[in-house]
Amino acid sequence: MAVYGAALGLALIFAGAACFYPEKRLFQAAGRRVILHERRILAFLAFLPLFLVSALRNQVGGDYIGYERIFRNVSEGVDIYAEPGFWLLNRLVLVYSDNIQWVYAISAAVTLALLFWGIFRDSPNPVLSLFLLAAMGYFFSSFNILRQFIAAAILFAGFRLLLARKFLPYLALVLLAMTFHKTAVVMLPFYFLLNLRLKQSYQIALAVCGLCLFPFRERLTALLVNVFYPQYANTNLIQPLSLLECVYYLAVFGGLVLLSNLYRERFFTSRTNTFLYNAMYYTFLMYLCLSFVPEINRVALYTELLVLLHIPRLLLAEEDRRVRRLYTAVLVFGFTGYCVISLAVLGRWNVLPYVSIFS
Repeated sequence: MAVYGAALGLALIFAGAACFYPEKRLFQAAGRRVILHERRILAFLAFLPLFLVSALRNQVGGDYIGYERIFRNVSEGVDIYAEPGFWLLNRLVLVYSDNIQWVYAISAAVTLALLFWGIFRDSPNPVLSLFLLAAMGYFFSSFNILRQFIAAAILFAGFRLLLARKFLPYLALVLLAMTFHKTAVVMLPFYFLLNLRLKQSYQIALAVCGLCLFPFRERLTALLVNVFYPQYANTNLIQPLSLLECVYYLAVFGGLVLLSNLYRERFFTSRTNTFLYNAMYYTFLMYLCLSFVPEINRVALYTELLVLLHIPRLLLAEEDRRVRRLYTAVLVFGFTGYCVISLAVLGRWNVLPYVSIFS
């Protein structure tokens, strides 16, 4: 765990330093105008520790064997169950090397670069967003579900297209994400949903109607498994959420929905904040109404990742700095505890002990 703590600590230090520099700075050197991108340099230095930990891991992550099988099948020309984008990634690596480590390194580079780009571009507090990326488990999940995290990172970085209601570019982005994981198709209807401002009464009514799906849980489960995970049909390889997971997701996203409404006068002051609130509301709705569906957390991942932007913006709705610092301290303490317990006690994400390719 020390490796993860050290990498995150370095990332947060460089990210904090980056916040004190402008996007670019002009100065004269040897009679020439030079543009220095100090913020970008420091952001890259923040990216580097987490990237190296992910790229250099060896047999760390629950799906490691599965990705080795995909790589081997691609090299042998055997038909595989993988989206074309990920197949192409494996094929390109095989042109230059027969070492699967390059697949992990490129996947980590693409995923983290897109997440860092979105965070430094849109978060009012990149340090907190990066902390949440690790403490809420998304960084560790990316060790296990490479394909889906590439797809989710693509949509996270491109959410401005959805916000700006540019349908064709957004459609192209979703199609690109689907070449890595077909569950990205769930984000198409959100083009119409995330920009709407629903009244509270409508939100409550929608949640009540959603709970009515429970009697049809077996049919819904079969439908979703056959559409997204046909290779796992009639197996026990995918499971519904545990009770602890349900409580966690409902507490976190239900709490964010509640707090956003408590601070509604100061929070709902921009289309971006309304958009992010809607993402949290629909994430909460999915966990409330579809928690019985196996792997629902993977379907919800696309809207859920926007929590990295929502929480820092919600904190700004509190005018009193002392109260804001208290909220931040509670968040840091709470999610640190969640992360440590998940890693060390519950063994989630299968990332301990950390082993590098040099071990």
